[in-house]
This record gives sequence, C-alpha cells and structure tokens, in this order.
Amino acid sequence: MTTGTHCQQCGAPVEAGALFCSKCGIDVSGVQPVEAATVEMPATGLPASHVRATMRQTLRDATLGEYEILNELGRGGMATVFLAHDISLDRKVAIKVMAPHLLEGEGMTERFKLEARTAAQLSHPHIIPIYAVRETETTLYFIMKYIEGRGLDEIIKKTAPLPIPMVKDILTKVGAALGYAHRRDVVHRDVKPGNIMIDEEGTPIVTDFGIAKVAEAQGLTMTGATIGTPAYMSPEQCEAKQVTGASDQYSLGVVVFEMLTGKVPFVGDTAVSTMYKHCHEPLPPLEDFRPDCPPELRDTVTRMLAKDPADRWPSLEATIKKLGTGTDPYLDPIRSHLLELARDGDAGELLAQLSTPGTPLPGLTTGPRAAGGAAIRAEAAGVASVGRPSAPRKRVILTAAIVGLSVIGAGAVALTRPWGADEAALVQNPAGGAEPDGALEGGSTAGGSRADGWVTGGSEPGGAPGVVGGGGGGAQGNAAAAAGPPTDTLEDATVPTLPPAARGQPAAVRSVRVDNLPTAMEVGHTVRLDATALNASGAAVDRGSVRWSVSDESVGRITGDGTFTARAPGSVDVTATVGAVVGRGATSVRPASVASVVVSPSTLALTVGERGRVVADVRDRTGNAVGDVPVRWTSGDVTVATVSADGEVIAVSGGRTRLTAAVGEVDASVGVSVEAAPVDARTAIDDLIAAYARALESGDIGEVRRVNTGMTEQQARQTGSALQYMQDLAVDLRVESFEDHGDTATANVVGTYRFVTADSGRRQELPVRFAANFQRSPAGWRMTGTR
Repeated sequence: MTTGTHCQQCGAPVEAGALFCSKCGIDVSGVQPVEAATVEMPATGLPASHVRATMRQTLRDATLGEYEILNELGRGGMATVFLAHDISLDRKVAIKVMAPHLLEGEGMTERFKLEARTAAQLSHPHIIPIYAVRETETTLYFIMKYIEGRGLDEIIKKTAPLPIPMVKDILTKVGAALGYAHRRDVVHRDVKPGNIMIDEEGTPIVTDFGIAKVAEAQGLTMTGATIGTPAYMSPEQCEAKQVTGASDQYSLGVVVFEMLTGKVPFVGDTAVSTMYKHCHEPLPPLEDFRPDCPPELRDTVTRMLAKDPADRWPSLEATIKKLGTGTDPYLDPIRSHLLELARDGDAGELLAQLSTPGTPLPGLTTGPRAAGGAAIRAEAAGVASVGRPSAPRKRVILTAAIVGLSVIGAGAVALTRPWGADEAALVQNPAGGAEPDGALEGGSTAGGSRADGWVTGGSEPGGAPGVVGGGGGGAQGNAAAAAGPPTDTLEDATVPTLPPAARGQPAAVRSVRVDNLPTAMEVGHTVRLDATALNASGAAVDRGSVRWSVSDESVGRITGDGTFTARAPGSVDVTATVGAVVGRGATSVRPASVASVVVSPSTLALTVGERGRVVADVRDRTGNAVGDVPVRWTSGDVTVATVSADGEVIAVSGGRTRLTAAVGEVDASVGVSVEAAPVDARTAIDDLIAAYARALESGDIGEVRRVNTGMTEQQARQTGSALQYMQDLAVDLRVESFEDHGDTATANVVGTYRFVTADSGRRQELPVRFAANFQRSPAGWRMTGTR
C-alpha cells in the first residue's frame, strides 16, 4: 500500500506499478495513488482505471441475481477484491477477481484456482473461510468471508509497540492457524501484517494463501507469482531454497518483532540488500528496543528468527506450548481424544476408557417384568429391551459419548432419566459418602450418601426423585428401595456399571504427557524419556505399559524403554501411547557442537618404515563424547611421517613432525619423532660418499650442498666454478680409511675425476684426495664438511 507516491513503511518514493518498495522491500502492489492511475496494465495497453471499471462490470454480469457488487476493497498484482452483498443469505462477502490480463498467462488460472482450493480445505477459526469458486469465459473469481476490521499492518503503524498480552494473543492464534495449515502440508509463504486481519471481535484471521506451497502441487507453473515480501522473508526463501513450515515460523517471528518494536528487524536500501541481511546479519537484540519484554517471549521470538531452519522451534505448536499461551484446540487434552476418535475407525477402546454412567442405576439388571409404558420409554431412550443398545441407536449412543467428552473435561457429570419420574436416581457427590456397602438408599434429608462418592435421591413424598438432598423419612426411603423398583421402571435392560473410579478401579487415562524430552538435542546425544498418564482433572494415574514411536527414524531412534537417541539433524515427533490415548512431544536435532579434541597417545616415536596409530577423542560442551563426526588428519611434514583418514601413521624418514586432528574449527596435535633404522656407520658413510659423487656428476651445486651440508660459501663458489670448467664429468670416489667416534666420524676419501675441459675440449683425468667429516642424527648419518 502507498500513500501518495511514498511507501507507508519507510517513506521512500514508490514508482508506479512497483511490486516492492526499493528501500524496505514491503509489498506496495496494492491500490495506486490517483496520480498513478493512468499507468497501463500489462498485456492490455489500457489505463488501469478503465481496466478496473471493466472488471467491476464483468463481475456484476457474472454474479447477477446472486450478489450485488459494491465498492473495491483492495488490489494486488494478481487480483482485485470487491465488497459484495449476498442476496439470498443477506450478508456481506468479499469477492476476489483474477486480473483479466492474467487469464491467458501460463499456469496463472490454475495458480488462482489453487489458492481458492487450498484455502477452502483449511477449516480453522483463524483462517479466512472460502465459500465458492466460480469461472466464466470472461472472469475467474472466488467468494470468501468479509472480515469487518483492520489489517494488522494498519494497527502496527498507528499503535506500535503493542502491549505484551496482545502480542502473545496474536502470536498464539496466528501460530495455531499456520500450524494447522502446516499439518496439512500447506505453507503460506507470505506471512506479514498485511495478511493478518483483526476482525471487529478482536480475532486475528490469516488471509491470502495466494502463493501458498502445497506439497501435492509442487510442479505447478509459478510464472508471474511473487515469492514473498522481502521484509518478512526467511533466509531460505531469500536464497531460493526449499521452503517448509519453518519459513512461516520465521516470517511470523518478524511480525512479532514488529509488533513489539514498531519496526522490522532487517531493512536495507533495496529489496536485495534486505534479503541479504536476513541471511547474514545477526538479529538485533530485542531487549534493546523493548526492555519490558518478558524473557520467555524474547527467547521464543529469538529462536523463531534463527537463520538455520533446524535451529528454530520444531513446529509452531511447540512455540505456542513453550510460551505457555496454548489456546489451540489441537493442544487441548480433550480435543486430542476427539482427534484420535476421528482418525481411528475403531473407537471402542478409547470410548471404554472415557465412558461415564449412562443410567442412574449402575450395575443393575432388572427382572423380566416389563410394563408397556416402560418399553416405549426405553425405546425412546435408544435402549433395546434385550439389554443392549439397538442397532439403529448405536450411532446415536456413540455421538452422545463423544459429545459427553467435553462435559467430562470440564469436570461435570450430568445424568438424566429417560424413563418415568419414580425411578431412583444416582448423582456424583463431590464430598464422598458415608455408606461403605454401596447399597442404594432411599430419600432422606441428606439424600443418602455412600463411601464411593455417589448419592441417591428418594422416591417418597417430600423428596424429588433423582435430586440430591431430597426430603422424606430415611426409613420410608429404605423401605421403598428394599421393595424394588416401581412397576413402571425400565426392565429387561442391562444398565451400564459405575465408572472405574467409583468401583475402586484405576481412573481412565484421558491424556499422556511426554516427559524429559528437550526441545533441542545434538547428534549423538541420548536421553531416557518417561510418560505420565493423566485423568480428566490433570492428575497422574497408573499408566500401564507405554508404546513409543518416532516420526522419522533417520533423525532419532527410540527403544521400547523410552531411550531416545539423536541420529541426524532435523525435526522429529516422539509419540507415547497408553492404551488408545496418545501423547506427543517434539524436538529438533542439531549437528553435534564440538568443544574439544584430544589426540592419543600424547607423543609417538617410530623408526623409519614402522607403522603406528593415533586416535582423536572428540567432546562436546558438556564433556560427552561426540560420535560419528569426521576427523581431518594432517601431517606437518609428509617426508617424515604420513597419516591416513583413520589415523594410521607411517614413518617415512628420520626427523620430527606434528600430526593434527581437526573437527571444524577445533583441533589438537601430537608430536612424532622418527628414528632412522640402525645402520652400520661405515656402510652409511660409504653410501654418503657415493651420493656425493653422483651430486658432483650432476653439475648442480645445489644438489652437492644438499649432500655435503657443511660446505662453506667459499667452497661452494670454488666447486661451482670447477664444475663449469669440467664437462662430461665422471667421478670415482672411495673411503680409504675410517674412524668412528660414536656420534661423529671422519674418513679419508680418494678417487679420480675424469672430464673434458670446457676451453680446449681435451679429455683429462685428475686424482683427488680429501678428508670428510660426518655426524649421527635421529635421521641417520650426514656429511658435515670436507677439508
């Protein structure tokens, strides 16, 4: 939306026909100002005002007799929304009409229909209802509920920052709506204040599923469709990566941040720079803008706005639950039972656990006498005269049982008598009773109480039948009870027994809570889970056996005793089932965070050709071992020792080096010393003299100095000059005498140089004699000079 030719969000100028503000990235594809009204609509060449008038008239022609088209409510890049009056139902509706120039666009018609079908399949109190979708040769439109109220964007602009309770309420209800959509594989992809309406009752309603992603329609052409609003887009949206419900969670986090502070967390000079900030810049601390923000809300929003989807909450339901404001019926224990009934065709086991007395005579089967009037009343009550519900009534009884669940959840038990007014009635006594034998009592001032908490009313004058505390003499009431039921009572019918709690049996399990499951774990960590069975009042009861399962075994695995092990990054739901009652928990698994690496052994000594092994012990911040993480091994000098990917070390030559184990940015190293294999000193020196002769023959003074490490600079210059003078040089050297001094040795060397002179080309033979010095090192013997 724009004011004049400027963006409402940041005030920057907006060019006519622009979809996004070039500074803050907010959607500006709505109604253009008057001065922009002459802009041409794509593919038509006609002024926008003429196109709008044509659309209105076309819609009037298509809906003649059904709807009265009133004024225009708004317009986007794909459609225009009109207010209309539903003539037959006498109500206001909103009609969204596809822009005519898009009717011929590739895939756009199906795209528009998909929006209608997607939204129409979502039945939630905080998602706008779709009534119908219609198509003619000249127009395509759908009819939806008209929301009388204001957009959240307008409220934020005029009122922000909003009060904390209001922010929590909107987050809870919008989060519940989006979580509901996610469970049906629908991702909104354009969550922003402009797509959240606050109706006249103060209820948030999510609108505009125009670019929703449906799992079953991923191949649908998206030509011409926007991909979101940059100021509210998740990092994965900005980078055109796979979009899941975690993306909507991020966008809703931006909305909450804006409600709390009056501004979005990331704003750039252009839409591209805004998207870059979503991906790379850290989130501004919320407390800097809103010091009164409670820690739990601050932490909730901060996690919603994590860059990596795996670091966000496992689901929006988990977000709401953690915040402690869960009003989504999906999270309510009673609704959980109803959902299980709806999903499972065989509801008998669950209904048995949730059963309540169906008559005021638990456990009592009357005699064979049956008055005609009683039989008629029994049939009207849906009970067969043979003691079991008649077949046509089974669905009625099942429906009544389901409806009764909501009453049970509120802690109330309502008992009615479908037959005559003279039968004894039984109602629950919150204070418990005084009679331990469980006998039915007649009318008395107190109404006759029992030890199991059930009280009977009387049937004598002075005490209304079935009412606690009815009057009348106790003796008369007892006598009436002893005499048996009156002749017009229901007979030949089996009456349901007392609920388990009244019979001293374990109370029915109404919900199951998964305990000890952290909201986030790291790969390799293991935790022992527990499950608590709860009754209708929320008190723990005997749970019996528990069946454990997970939604994705590639992310986490659980054993029969509740031991859960995180295996790979991702989100996973954990389910605990007690009987037919299901409890759920969710966690996100992150890659293991490495805090330290220790290499063992701490030192390593080898001889040339020997093999060894080094091991890296990887630990996380809590000191636990981190398994299944790749370790990168490197050697500081591969000429001394090499190390393989699994830590095997090979000593190559004498010397020292360090081997390093790295996991991410964390590393540790170990020193390695390599000793040359034991060699006889004379043999080693003979080998060195032979190597020296080969170096001289090469004519390379550098190679000569590598063998004779003690050669001085002057000797090097002289030798280099001589090698240039002697062409085609052949050197024959041998050790004439040798003295071993332990770590040092000396040798007298004699031999012959045969060469061709460079100036005359004459072949000459020159005898040589010199003394050579040698020294022992860990790498073996080396030549340290001549004289």
